Amino acid sequence: MPLTTIDKSKYFRGLLILIRKDHKVSVEEKELMMNVGTRLGFEKRFCETAINEILENEFIEEDAPVFSESPVAESFILDGLTLAISDSDLNPEEIEFLKATLSKNNLAENWFSDRLKDAINRGKHSQLEIEKFLS
Repeated sequence: MPLTTIDKSKYFRGLLILIRKDHKVSVEEKELMMNVGTRLGFEKRFCETAINEILENEFIEEDAPVFSESPVAESFILDGLTLAISDSDLNPEEIEFLKATLSKNNLAENWFSDRLKDAINRGKHSQLEIEKFLS
């Protein structure tokens, strides 16, 4: 299933919101965000600017994203967990944002709990779920 342009935008914007939840952007988060952004087809300079300015950008809506298909939402949650853990500081606001995304996309709470446990046990992991939608 190919991603729509709207889903790509929501995916990138949602992850940007996630990385600013703890009021800092780590080197690891920047690297993962650049990887996601360029893989989604966004220009490198656009990604760099968006990442570098996310902490000050008051114009990005804080709403959790709603995706066109459940598998895309699941992928977003999994990549969000990877991103949240990448800086070795799993922030409660990051988890709440992912839970809001879970709810808005009608995904099961127990599915999220299991994925969260897996992510914590796995630790830092750079494999991105979004890759399965890109070819």
